[in-house]
Amino acid sequence: MRNLLTTFLLFSCLLSSKAQNSPITKFGKIDPLTFAAKAYSVDSSAGAVILFDHGRTEIEGNQKGWFSMRHTHRRRVHILKKDGYDHAKEMVALYKDNDGETSLQNLKCATYNLEDGKVVETKLEKSQVFEEQVDKNRKRVRFTAPAVKEGSIVEYEYTILSDFYFSLMPWEFQGSIPRLWSEYQFAVPQFMDYLFFAQGYVPFHIKEKKDRVDFFSVTSNGIDSKRQSFSAGVSEYRWVMKEVGVLKDENFTSTLENHIAKIEFQLSGYREPLSHQSILNDWPTVSKNLMERDDFGKLVNANNGWLDDILKPILDGTTSQQEQAQKIFAYVRDHFTCTDRRALFAEQSLRNVVKTGKGNVCELNLLLVTLMRHAGLEANPVILSTRDNGLANVVYPQLSKYNYVVAKARLGEKETLLDATLPHLSFGRMPSYCYNGAARQLDGLGTALELSPDSLLERKLTYVALNNVGGKWVGMLQQAPGYYQSLNIRETISDKGRKAFEKELQTDFESVATINKITIDSLDNKDAVLLYKCEFDLKMNGEDILYVNPLFSDRYFENPFKAASRSYPVEMPYAFEKTYTANITVPEGYVLDEMPKQIRMAMNEDRDATLDYLISYSNNVVSMQMVLKIKRTWFSPDEYDMLREFFKHVVAKQSEQLVFKKAAK
Repeated sequence: MRNLLTTFLLFSCLLSSKAQNSPITKFGKIDPLTFAAKAYSVDSSAGAVILFDHGRTEIEGNQKGWFSMRHTHRRRVHILKKDGYDHAKEMVALYKDNDGETSLQNLKCATYNLEDGKVVETKLEKSQVFEEQVDKNRKRVRFTAPAVKEGSIVEYEYTILSDFYFSLMPWEFQGSIPRLWSEYQFAVPQFMDYLFFAQGYVPFHIKEKKDRVDFFSVTSNGIDSKRQSFSAGVSEYRWVMKEVGVLKDENFTSTLENHIAKIEFQLSGYREPLSHQSILNDWPTVSKNLMERDDFGKLVNANNGWLDDILKPILDGTTSQQEQAQKIFAYVRDHFTCTDRRALFAEQSLRNVVKTGKGNVCELNLLLVTLMRHAGLEANPVILSTRDNGLANVVYPQLSKYNYVVAKARLGEKETLLDATLPHLSFGRMPSYCYNGAARQLDGLGTALELSPDSLLERKLTYVALNNVGGKWVGMLQQAPGYYQSLNIRETISDKGRKAFEKELQTDFESVATINKITIDSLDNKDAVLLYKCEFDLKMNGEDILYVNPLFSDRYFENPFKAASRSYPVEMPYAFEKTYTANITVPEGYVLDEMPKQIRMAMNEDRDATLDYLISYSNNVVSMQMVLKIKRTWFSPDEYDMLREFFKHVVAKQSEQLVFKKAAK
């Protein structure tokens, strides 16, 4: 599995420490000299800079007979420019269900401005704090610091008290603006075992652990209210990062969430004086629990006799399992609209999904599984994390990391993954964003699946011919894009109309040619790649010298890897192979004067990226073929320079032109 410099830390780890004075001062104590800074060396272009960010989490006894988590967050931000105003805003997410709740306490916020050499404070009023009920379980609290202008310093602090201490809120040391000092403290009682997951490429400035003894008191409510008190060891962890710059989004990145410096926590068990217990379930247990949930597996396993009337016309005339599966898949894909493509659980019954004709990705693909099972086919749900959601943990069952559900059918000896939520996706295909590593089949065992983008190969074929016809230099381009580009074209034509696609093609050609006719084959055949053909006239105005690039499409005009360096991996959605062939007849009245040289090059000895550019001239015709291959999808930061240099040569080669001169009379 990819080495993302992720470290799994257990409580037994010994952590080193560096002495360093903290810049954190008392709330509201602002040195007037702080306002003098107009920019900071960590990023001189930043619109805002976090002067310090401090978080502390403690576990404490509550009056509900157990324990709660108390998290305090304090931040001070220097607003430098108008484009930094958004960092004077904050949103806090809260949750409540039958098992507990989170609450916001002790919120205070103020803005400080320097006026006539004095620091003027403007406090946040209660009327400026807004609550929004998202659904029956979730709500958001929002506020914006008052009186913000360029040069303001904003400070806020709040406490979250939560009964949900199993998965603590992650602490991000890195974000969308620079942080001069980011500190997180976690006081862990030694009767609780937590797993720590740290990631990123920024070294800790301070990393230390100190042990102490504390007193805990737990009170059970009810008629026979009891109070239990005991002392226990506490491990105080402290992590600090200093001068943390922004991790900028570059091409070929799944999500920066995979790479920013942050630390996450997961409760794994209890120790004495509590009853010794491991609470981090294994995948067979998680799989079983999911299939027993009302908003997941029970929908599939219920008595769904009402589906008989739906299945009868679908299966009428089918003679094989393959055909039955394809018919059921087409029914769900073509008759239902997906309302939310990021959902791990259902929010309505399957009967209501059928009634309304719409549902989220979980509901529609659970409907697909249910219909297949009802038809006697073997099918199970599969959960995964999409590329933009980040990587799921390959070892520990953290359901919070998953956000997508697909189906897996076993047809004879063949297993097929299915997603019926995209109207133009074919049977046996999944969106490229689903190929993001670890997935789990809910088959009673939680069987691991590896959905690697390396397993996807996107092949694209292009053929171009230029000929002399009736005194004109006319051309024809025929292209068979890969499966996923074909899918994108179908979606574009479906959403915006065919003219939008034709306009896009004309834009690609407008500087050198005028398109006369466009034909598209296999547009409605979702199982096939498209084939489209363009007929065009080259623009010629009797120039003495013609410069013509033989690549009329599929050309890199600039290096996709712009940054001089990169601290996180390159993550492509699929491997690809692009083959471009051209036969170019010399235009009437001209002769060939220059043409590019042939070249074969490889990025490395393993030939993970190659370019073959072959060209020849014979009988008044220039024949060329270019094949560009990228064999794998993931490249480490150490390989970035090599990959960038390879594409530098690709861009240069693809910019070379044919030169035609007027023939001597």
